[in-house]
Formats: sequence, C-alpha cells, structure tokens
Amino acid sequence: MIAPILRLLAIYLAVGLAVFGFFKRDALMGLFSGGGEPVAQAQAPDPAQPAPAVDPAPAPDPEPVYAPLPADGDVTLSDDALQAPVAVSEPAAVAPTAPETPAPAAVSSQPVATPQPTPASEPTPSTTDEPAYEQGLNAARRAYWQGDMQAAIAQYRKMLSQYPEDESLNGELGNIFYMTGDRENAAQHLEKAGMAALDAGKTQQAQMLVGVLQSLDASAAARLTSAIGAAQ
Repeated sequence: MIAPILRLLAIYLAVGLAVFGFFKRDALMGLFSGGGEPVAQAQAPDPAQPAPAVDPAPAPDPEPVYAPLPADGDVTLSDDALQAPVAVSEPAAVAPTAPETPAPAAVSSQPVATPQPTPASEPTPSTTDEPAYEQGLNAARRAYWQGDMQAAIAQYRKMLSQYPEDESLNGELGNIFYMTGDRENAAQHLEKAGMAALDAGKTQQAQMLVGVLQSLDASAAARLTSAIGAAQ
C-alpha cells in the first residue's frame, strides 16, 4: 500500500523538477558553468535615440605677444619666466625693383645753372637709442628673468615715466601683469602697446593684441579695433 504512494510522490517530484528546470534553464546553465550568476547580455544602442551631446572644451585665452627678452649678461632663469611667450616677427618680403633707366637729357644752347648742393640734415636720434634707455630696459628685463617680478614692475614703471608711449615697455609690462593675474593693468598697458605699434605702422602687431584685449577688457579691444580701422 505504501509503495504505490511513494512511487506516485516520486513521479510528482520528477515532473515538478522538470517544469522548474525548464523555466529556470538560463540560471541553471550559468550556475553549472561556474559563473555563479547569469551574465547580463549587453544591449545594443537604440538607433532611434540620439546620442548624448558632449559639451565642447572651452577655448583657452590667447597669450600676449610680448615678453621681455634676456638682458645682457648671465642671469638665473626662473620657472615662471621660462614659460613666458615670446613674439617672433617674420621679416617682410621685399619686392624686387626694376633698374632705373636715365632719360636722355635735352640739349640746350643756353647755359644751365648748376644747382648748389644743400647740406643734408642730421637724423634725429631715437629715444630708444639713448644709453640710458638701453640700461634701464636691460635692468627691467634682468629682474624679470631672475624671477623678481616686483623689481621688474618697478623698473618698467620708472622707464615709462620717461617714455610713456613706448611700445616695448608697455607691451612687456602688460605681459608681466597678464602672467601675474592683474587683468586691469595688463589691459591698460597692452592697449598702449597696440596703439604705439599702430603709430609705427605695425598693423599686424596691433591686430594680434586685439584678441588678447578681448579676453581682458572688451572696451579696450574695441578702441584698438576702431583705431586699426581708421588707420587702414
């Protein structure tokens, strides 16, 4: 009597295990394969959904085009000074000129008065050729390359009290203020350097400073842009 009942229970148990194994076959296969847990399948991206937009990296601010050149003599270079950008100007191309052919002189029967040569006027020496200017500029540059920014700024300002519109002095001092984070003074002196370059006919040099001034002072950049347009 008990044996048929046990056989019936065994049949029910076998059928239940078979049904359970059918519905849980993925989990059982992962378990018997040694993974412990079923491996999740990677889902392919839906082509209908747009890819997430990636914000572009911000463009770096333009660097100034002036940097103090090394002064005469041996100096110790600091890490900050070694990172200063130095502007390199390319020589302008000179167009070849055709040789001049002298025109034949007209023959006249009347005596021609010989003009007396006028004495040539001596060229006016530039302020940048003065020994005091060179010595003062070298002192400012030497302090800069030795890493003494405060001494360099003081020397540049002393020089600018004598040569307030000098392009090199304003440009190099503006570059130092740019490096030290003094945006207001940097914009002031770089604008003066751009105006001085424009007065000297260096339009390209002045145009290069417009981009720097736009990152420092938009009004200074607008003034320099207006001056460049008026000069062309």
